[in-house]
Amino acid sequence: MLLQYIIGEKIGRGTFGEVYNAKDTKTGEIVAIKIEPHTSRKRYLEHEFKILTHLQSSLMFPRCGIFGVTPEFRFYSMELLGPSITQIFKKIPIESGIIVMQESLKALEQLHLRGFVHRDIKPGNIITRNKRDTPICIIDFGLTRQYIDTETGKHCLHEENAGFRGSKAYASINAHHFCTVSRKDDLISWYYVMIELLCGKLPWRGVQDNDELIYLKSQFNVKKFTHNVGPELADIWTSISYLHFDEKPNYKYIYEKIDDMKRRIGITGNEHHVWENYFADLPNPDDFVDWNGPVEGANEVELSPEFICDDEVLDNINRESSCYI
Repeated sequence: MLLQYIIGEKIGRGTFGEVYNAKDTKTGEIVAIKIEPHTSRKRYLEHEFKILTHLQSSLMFPRCGIFGVTPEFRFYSMELLGPSITQIFKKIPIESGIIVMQESLKALEQLHLRGFVHRDIKPGNIITRNKRDTPICIIDFGLTRQYIDTETGKHCLHEENAGFRGSKAYASINAHHFCTVSRKDDLISWYYVMIELLCGKLPWRGVQDNDELIYLKSQFNVKKFTHNVGPELADIWTSISYLHFDEKPNYKYIYEKIDDMKRRIGITGNEHHVWENYFADLPNPDDFVDWNGPVEGANEVELSPEFICDDEVLDNINRESSCYI
């Protein structure tokens, strides 16, 4: 037992912790528990939980439960989700891929509207869920930061030598130059994930050298790579690539292009998606037994509202109305 949770199997690993399924003995629900050992150099899990609590007003993010500590680790509970895009990459038909594209953009827009940049958009952080209205979530906020300066109320400055944040295959050229990233960079990472999902393996997959990655991405012919799927993908890239560092993306235009693809392909919204098969095999609450006994010293913790960060997180929420939700 971990407080009211009976811990089950390990089901995943995030950037800074492991994830287990668990039964909440108070509600009978199956949830996920994310754990980070105290030996971790930085307390990313606490930072991540605080950001997730700020995102609860949107249905595009996992529902979060409690944050707690034991003598060995920190943990928090959250909604149990389905497989990531990484896990079902090769099984997704184009109809489902375009739904992933649309729904993940909704989630990313909602994150941006609340003043945050994710900084590590990749297939493993785009997760399916058992809800037709909101079938896709973005997760893993260990690297997420705010982009509004609380003293000036303005967008953070573009700085060099900010360090690399993200995953090499999906990072923007700006990130490879170790510069501060913005909403534009999140969208570039999102775009790379989506065209790999819809069009095939990115030409720089497996490359590790930073200079070579910069060269390959700078020479990338988007129109040629995406032409088999449709011209809308190249139009979306143009909209993203011409953004200034601090410019608000034109989400509405991108949604319109996705809708154009849906109409052209004949997507109705009633399609069965491959990830829906997963939820028929979720663990039964009756299968959980308290085989380990209670975890000694486990306590639920009230967290202060201040963020924990290593690069001056700006604690201000910038709320705007979404053009889609």
